[in-house]
Amino acid sequence: MYRDYHLKRIADVQDEQKTIAYDEVHNTAGQEAFVQTMIKDGREGRKWGIRIVNASQYLSDYPEELLNAATGVYVMRGGSATDEAILRNTFKVSEEAIRRLHRDAVGPGPEGGNFLALFKTKVGFVVQLLTNTVGPIELWAFSTTLEDVALRNRLYKRVGPYAARKLLAEYFPLGSALQTIEHMRTQSTEKDDVSVVERLAEKLVTAYTRNLMKQQELSL
Repeated sequence: MYRDYHLKRIADVQDEQKTIAYDEVHNTAGQEAFVQTMIKDGREGRKWGIRIVNASQYLSDYPEELLNAATGVYVMRGGSATDEAILRNTFKVSEEAIRRLHRDAVGPGPEGGNFLALFKTKVGFVVQLLTNTVGPIELWAFSTTLEDVALRNRLYKRVGPYAARKLLAEYFPLGSALQTIEHMRTQSTEKDDVSVVERLAEKLVTAYTRNLMKQQELSL
């Protein structure tokens, strides 16, 4: 009685584009069996409707076979001399593109984050410097800066994830409170028994509570 149901599910899954994502690929170093599985997925996944996504800090973290099989490579900022050699020798990227990578891809800013995109297409190889723009709420959702994460986690616990990201985006629309935190550190004294991040979190929660109370009063 279950056969037809599962046959339909199998057909639906076969028709869908699937993704396998490997983050922090450098951790696979020395694990040859896993590396070979990852390479096999990268080379054969397309015919099974599987998209492989790998992420790591340096191009040198990836096996050469995987780089050769990649159809899209995104370099977020200029890396080591080894990375430059990979861009030149493996992908045949021009010196001008590498120079632009170092000059313009220096991390996200008010207008977005620049990165070097390499695309292998049926009509040729494309190298383009692109800009990724996202809103402040998204920036706060994906920030990995230590201080920002600590602040975000404190607000998550006190006002909830959605309200916390909205609050942070309102006060820090560039997606980071690092400058404010650093400034508060310079103003701190040894008498302060609460961390700078904790004090900033308390201020934001106080402002959030005050605004919430005002909205409730207006609705009465």
